[in-house]
Amino acid sequence: YPKVSDRPRTTPLARRQASTGRVATNLKHELGTLGEFERHILRHLDGEHDKARLTDILVDMVTTGVLNAHKDGQKVTDPVEVRKLIGPALDEALNRFANFSFLIA
Repeated sequence: YPKVSDRPRTTPLARRQASTGRVATNLKHELGTLGEFERHILRHLDGEHDKARLTDILVDMVTTGVLNAHKDGQKVTDPVEVRKLIGPALDEALNRFANFSFLIA
């Protein structure tokens, strides 16, 4: 597996595409379809945010209603519970981005 850096980053083009739609271009010039969660992560992969900061951003998005989090079919809004869900989901998404050539080493 490609390694995810401490401050993951993608191209300005992929970040811009993720801000405006559901498709982004990877480093191999291939188009990838993004889910809502992935779109919001990719937008912030500018090399300035570590995983802790990315987690904070995503937790804020859930607690303010920009994103939804669910566990066992129930909506989760408590920030502590949201954080427990976001951590593993963020790691999984970053690994997918690495595998699909979205991350700059």
